[in-house]
Amino acid sequence: SVDSGTLTVGIATDSPVGYIADGATGLTLAKYSFYSAGEAVKIDNLTISCYGTDATDYIDNVKLLLDGSQVGTTDTTLLCDSAATDTTNYTFGNTFIVPAGTYKYVTVVADTTDTTVTNTSNLRVDLVAGSGNATGQTTFTSISSSAQQGRLLGVKDGTVTVAKNSSFGDKSATIPTGVSGATGVKIASFTISAGSGEAVDVT
Repeated sequence: SVDSGTLTVGIATDSPVGYIADGATGLTLAKYSFYSAGEAVKIDNLTISCYGTDATDYIDNVKLLLDGSQVGTTDTTLLCDSAATDTTNYTFGNTFIVPAGTYKYVTVVADTTDTTVTNTSNLRVDLVAGSGNATGQTTFTSISSSAQQGRLLGVKDGTVTVAKNSSFGDKSATIPTGVSGATGVKIASFTISAGSGEAVDVT
């Protein structure tokens, strides 16, 4: 007898944690791993939902990337609420096949540009359990993908803070004023720090 293959769904180790930026585009909100054993498995479709701590947060232009390339269509908006009532189903045709004994990775990418999303929002994108949404490519057995919860991400505004470097200090007995006529003398020092929401390019 020939046993049918299995499909294991998990959260990727490099799926985002912590904070994401408000008002940003093309943000990675979750990354999932798919592993097949026994035979190659073709995944026909996947459904995602979005949990949010607010009642009406919307993420925009939601799409799935398979190993970095988009599969399926782009969903204009997806509601994130405490019940995760809104879902989007993505179909792949023959583009999503997980060879036996290998991993494939699906990344959920979206924008936080909608006015409903604020720097107090918390979002989480989850995979909904499938129902016969995958097929073994040798035995042609119907396989269902399991549900997988993403990681809760906090939304923060991008900020820049500039301050005097306290370690440089002010004029004192231990910090001389410098020598007249000297070159390359350090006369000031400042620290520039970015907020938790995003990195900042200072021009």
